[in-house]
Amino acid sequence: MTFREAVHATPNLGPDAFRHGLQALGADSARVRCANPRKLKGSVDVDAALEPIDRHGHRWDYAVGHEESRQDCIYWVEIHEASDHGTTALLQKLTWLKHWLTPDGRRLADLTKQYVLDFERPHNFAQDLSSRAPTGAGWSGFGRTQVRARIDC
Repeated sequence: MTFREAVHATPNLGPDAFRHGLQALGADSARVRCANPRKLKGSVDVDAALEPIDRHGHRWDYAVGHEESRQDCIYWVEIHEASDHGTTALLQKLTWLKHWLTPDGRRLADLTKQYVLDFERPHNFAQDLSSRAPTGAGWSGFGRTQVRARIDC
C-alpha cells in the first residue's frame, strides 16, 4: 500500500488530508531536509485533520511519506518547543499517536519508519525524555524514535 492510499483509507483523514510534498507542514517544512525530493510521497497535518473529532486530545503534528527501497514509509514528525512543559506534552502526544495508530491508523502504522521529535536544542532534552518515558525503559517502548534539531529523509 502506498502512503497516499493509506491516508485515503484512514478514518477521519481521507483524501482531503493528503497534501503533495511537504505542503501539509506549511512553514514547518523548512525543518525537513530531503536529499531527493522526488522520493517524498506526500504529507498530512494530523493535528488539524483530527482536531474536529478529538478536540482535547494530545494530537501528533505531521506524517510525511517517503520512498525507501522502493516502498513507501512514514516519518511521524512532531515539532515542539524545548521546555520542561514540552517534555511532558511530547510524551502525551507520542502515547496518543501510538493509541490512535492501533485502531484507526492501522494502515499508516504498517508504513511507519520512525517517530521524529524536532527540538531547537535536542541534546538538552534527550536525557530528560528518556527518564520520563512511561515504560520505565526510556524510549524503547515507543520503537524507533529520534530527537533531533532538523529532520533528514
